[in-house]
Amino acid sequence: MRQVAWQRLPEDRVWTHSPPRPEDGAMIWLVLIMGKVIIYVVPSLIAARRQAERLRRVVVVNLLLGWTVIGWIIALVMATRPHPPPYPPPFEQYGPPPRRPKRRAG
Repeated sequence: MRQVAWQRLPEDRVWTHSPPRPEDGAMIWLVLIMGKVIIYVVPSLIAARRQAERLRRVVVVNLLLGWTVIGWIIALVMATRPHPPPYPPPFEQYGPPPRRPKRRAG
């Protein structure tokens, strides 16, 4: 017969906790590891969500240096950096520059 997490003892009418099962500890470790992995890749997820132009750089810095706190912060700063302004259209689009009138010698 398997014990439930909480059971009532009839003789003294108090609730007691059943002894921990091995699978309970494994589940806790699994949740902790998954949480750490999610926190570890937060800069990459932010960069992907923002469609950052430097997504590859953020991912590389995050994977290679993210295990250090400074590397993780650098990746986070790179991921949250604002998008650069769009470049103005190329000069050739407007045609050649206007000609200056020639001066008359005089």
